[in-house]
Amino acid sequence: MSSVSYTRGSDDNDLLPWLKFAICVALIGLAGPALTRNGDIIARLTGLSRSWIGLVLVATATSLPELFTGVSAVTAADAPNIAVGDALGSCVFNLVMLVLLDELSREEPMYRHIDQGHILTAGFGVILIGSYANLHSLTSNQHGLARQPKAGACESPTCGHFYPNPAISVARPRSQLGF
Repeated sequence: MSSVSYTRGSDDNDLLPWLKFAICVALIGLAGPALTRNGDIIARLTGLSRSWIGLVLVATATSLPELFTGVSAVTAADAPNIAVGDALGSCVFNLVMLVLLDELSREEPMYRHIDQGHILTAGFGVILIGSYANLHSLTSNQHGLARQPKAGACESPTCGHFYPNPAISVARPRSQLGF
């Protein structure tokens, strides 16, 4: 496994990663409208709904940069935090973008014009993000990063009483947090 390391210097090579990053961003920005137009054409040619094409084809194509970034961050750069940050940051950015687009639609909320099947998709996304947060909080306890439950407390995450990370322990009464 090769590890890429960069040290900050005073030469012009400090700008090269920024330039490469900007070129990649521009290429992805140019590809977005083309993916959307071609996805719409595929929906019309195949008779599949635009929602289905967006959910499967366009979402897969636009998630490929995250996939390749995650794989290369873990394998080539030995930086798993970049992979996780990229995936979760992308989710958060997409949700913020939807809120802003809804706010910009002046006449009527954007959500009144979309297929109701997207509610199921959004719910599934929320479940996946919540599952990751729960898994992360459970594994962080193994490294001594969170408080231990009081003696006799239910230690199963399904009880709703034990959440190893106090930052997300909203289901536990304050008296059980040890404050």
